[in-house]
Amino acid sequence: MITQKYVAHYISHGVILHRYFIGDSADEVGSAAFWDQHIKELFAQHPFTDYWAGLDLQIWHMDSPRLDEMRAQGLVNLEDFDLVKAGCQVAAGLFFSKDRLDLGVFPPGYQADSVSPNKLTVTNLNDARRTLSHEAGHFHAMMSGYGSTSAFISKELTRCFSELRPPQAQNEGECWAEVYRAFMGSDEVRGTFSDGVQYTPAQNLRLFNLMRAAYWLQGNLNQRIIDRLQVSNSLCFWQDFSLQNQLFQAPKLVSNGWFGVDANWNKHKWSQNKTTGQWAWERV
Repeated sequence: MITQKYVAHYISHGVILHRYFIGDSADEVGSAAFWDQHIKELFAQHPFTDYWAGLDLQIWHMDSPRLDEMRAQGLVNLEDFDLVKAGCQVAAGLFFSKDRLDLGVFPPGYQADSVSPNKLTVTNLNDARRTLSHEAGHFHAMMSGYGSTSAFISKELTRCFSELRPPQAQNEGECWAEVYRAFMGSDEVRGTFSDGVQYTPAQNLRLFNLMRAAYWLQGNLNQRIIDRLQVSNSLCFWQDFSLQNQLFQAPKLVSNGWFGVDANWNKHKWSQNKTTGQWAWERV
């Protein structure tokens, strides 16, 4: 019977790190500094404090009883790996939600029905850390409202992604995670998909702008009345409306103008220059 132990503490940006291990030290699944560096690099690409604060990052040895415990809890999104598929025997995202990511680290020669005699290697740990950028993409999708039908902006984000996404994965949820990895992942993986294929912002600027702005759009437009979301090589933009009350009549829908946000989360308005009369996007 394997005894499972764990340690938990805060790392950068309010992320909680749980490490489940079966040996003498939690560092067998990577030191706190090893995982903290990855979080710092992800934060640099998406610097929203409220987004990261409170995220529970759980790293565990695949020979620990943790997987059985999670199965017993009936968790959805569980066991997101395929032992037959090349590359999935060393690291895999096992569970994700709006406040938690679980990542299992596989020892060499892992078998689901037996304990491996092999210790985790540096290669296993590095593979697991690279996998985290993909799993963080699932977290990004959920935090951005991707796939949700509860708000108009969520539907629009989902529609735009469907129109712009590359044929990288069989389903759109996995593709979102792969695109996030390529555009907003850690320093060691950014610019490539998990299979090593190069994918950079220059190859799809419209999708790059959409992915960078997605969380901002969800947070700022969730309660707004907007027209169809559109994406260019420089902005995500929309027409904004308000309801104007009228005496003894139904409220009137009034346009507030066209607004946009760029990949660095700067807001712009389509405005006319009072001197030249020219129309252009102006930062507001």
